[in-house]
Amino acid sequence: MSFNFSPGHFVPVEWQRDGTAVVSTLNIKSHDLRLSVLLHDVTGSAAGGVRARLAGPTDVQGQVMCDLDLDAPPYIDPPLILPGASGIANFGVSASKGIQVPVIVEELHFSSAIDQEVKWDFSCKANSIAGVIVYPAL
Repeated sequence: MSFNFSPGHFVPVEWQRDGTAVVSTLNIKSHDLRLSVLLHDVTGSAAGGVRARLAGPTDVQGQVMCDLDLDAPPYIDPPLILPGASGIANFGVSASKGIQVPVIVEELHFSSAIDQEVKWDFSCKANSIAGVIVYPAL
């Protein structure tokens, strides 16, 4: 049985905008990454009355939540994270490994509340024009 777990505060998210060599490590609070496929219904009489499906294209959605550092806001280059920007997001799964996903930024959001720091987050979706998904080796 394996017990190779990673505490979340050591798991980074990195961003590299298309057209640059600069990789920015973001000051994250949390992040999530959802990998899915489009399922095609191919049920027919040969399926024996049970639903039959085939996997279609892979899709990815992610959200990264960060603390706002006014010395390095997301709208300044680097990291230049704005709606419509494409790049590679490396979603950490451990301190040294991540799933690299080519993405396009869908939404940039800022929030603040009483007795809390100002935060920002961005939502992104897979964009095969920006690259390919790379999974970490074991």
